[in-house]
Amino acid sequence: MYREKDAKRYAELAVRQGINLQKGQTLLIRASVECAEFARMLVEAGYQAGAGSVELYYSDQAADRLRYQYADAQVLEHPAKWLPEVLAQYLKEGAAIISVVSADPDGFNGLDMGKVGRALNAQKMANIPYREQIDKNENQWLVIGAAAPGWARKVFPDEPEDRAVEKLWDAIY
Repeated sequence: MYREKDAKRYAELAVRQGINLQKGQTLLIRASVECAEFARMLVEAGYQAGAGSVELYYSDQAADRLRYQYADAQVLEHPAKWLPEVLAQYLKEGAAIISVVSADPDGFNGLDMGKVGRALNAQKMANIPYREQIDKNENQWLVIGAAAPGWARKVFPDEPEDRAVEKLWDAIY
């Protein structure tokens, strides 16, 4: 990983100061597959800080795009509720959560945005148990940015993709 030492320090900062993880506490991490290497650094930092358990959940914007493109609208308007319920249960049990944000701002361009909007609204409704638990402010939570190709291309459009990602990491550090 580019500037691996800095990335590890960023992960440690997020875990130790950002959420102030306590010994034995469960840590939930939500990250996109594009940030898998950094997400694993967060997992390691969590265990090194004394986490009892670290649970990592990935999202995949490219797979979501395919879902929005091909799935029947009826299916999209009735998303599975198991993940928000599981996450809410972890939070009820005192877990801390780090969300790593890196979605491509143009990731859904060219799709039927009415269909995508209805699907996202349905997902928002399915997330109510999780959001309600976060909104109680009883758990430590943190949202952090990470460099991924989509954002890097947007911020540094004149650079080759790999260099744009490096420059975005430079800006984050």
